[in-house]
Amino acid sequence: MIIEGENLIFWRLSTKVAKQALLGDKIDIVNVEKIVIVGRKEVVFKNYKQKFDRKTPVKGPFIPRTPERFVKRAIRNMLPYKKDRGLKALKRIMCYTG
Repeated sequence: MIIEGENLIFWRLSTKVAKQALLGDKIDIVNVEKIVIVGRKEVVFKNYKQKFDRKTPVKGPFIPRTPERFVKRAIRNMLPYKKDRGLKALKRIMCYTG
């Protein structure tokens, strides 16, 4: 399944992709840099700035900076990625810019 990410809402897309991956579908998401994150801009930026300021360079938390890693990390958190079923589902998801 190929999903065009342009003008799609980030969290709704992530939940649908996670469910489909658990069911066994291979999913490719293209144009992840054009996915829309909804919410007040100040609140969204404040949350990520707080996470970013809290980190230490060696110990983390490690925050993805590229759009494709950001999206894949959010989808990973919606899967049981510490179990075999979740790991297999995560390997079926690919994210691409452009």
